[in-house]
Amino acid sequence: MSLKTMKTNFHFPLIAFFSLAFLHGCQSTGRVPLNLTSCTTTHCLETFQSDIIPQEDFWRFDSLAVLPPSIALDERDLNGEVTQELYINDEGQTALIEQLDSFSNSYQVTNIPAQTDEIDPQLVLQFEQTIWADSPTIESILSSKDRYGKPRLSNPTLAGPVEIPAEISKAAPNNTCCLLVTRLSGWQHTNSAVGTKIAVNSFFAALTGGVGASITLGQAISDMAVIRIDDGAILWSGRMLSTGHISQLRTTARDYYLQVYESKIANQM
Repeated sequence: MSLKTMKTNFHFPLIAFFSLAFLHGCQSTGRVPLNLTSCTTTHCLETFQSDIIPQEDFWRFDSLAVLPPSIALDERDLNGEVTQELYINDEGQTALIEQLDSFSNSYQVTNIPAQTDEIDPQLVLQFEQTIWADSPTIESILSSKDRYGKPRLSNPTLAGPVEIPAEISKAAPNNTCCLLVTRLSGWQHTNSAVGTKIAVNSFFAALTGGVGASITLGQAISDMAVIRIDDGAILWSGRMLSTGHISQLRTTARDYYLQVYESKIANQM
């Protein structure tokens, strides 16, 4: 069964999304040690490294089975109600790996697609949703600023470990240690069956460098997590608030690749 576009609905009151022009910093939060805080005028990133794995041991986790990313698309109907649709499909996995491969080789990290073609797509989507601690919106993040006016970015994942369904564990190639799970949020679209399909396809076309109707998400939240397959331990997670440019989305994972590379260098000394 090919992994086709899947979605599940969540309803909430109409959200007035704020304009995101400049992000001057971030505030540290989370249940695990903060690994990196990086803020510029276009994005703000916070990453969280597990306290159960010493940084010097990260060299072991250099082969990732990449699951198809989920996209939380906010669709507004004519009555003003916003419905959040969660999408997942084959194109997203291919596009994400292409973006990650643009820099991962420099960090000696390998990205391999998880073989999800024969898995019930709903199972993959449900598993990915069990990892996340919340369902953020641009409004909720920007309204939870510290006293200096800096947006707070919390750890996007639950404390873990998480239970990985057997079908998904088997979908990871034998030479991979971990799963890379990705969720993209904050994209708005006018509700339409045909329009939604075009919008989602345009997003993936933009990821792979194609010419689409949408080159950025506008205002976006990208969440990522690296999960060890053997025991479901969450080794690393990151959340980024950005203007949604494609290069910013792949920046979310860069810190993890750097941790692996630095661990390798340290163990060679």
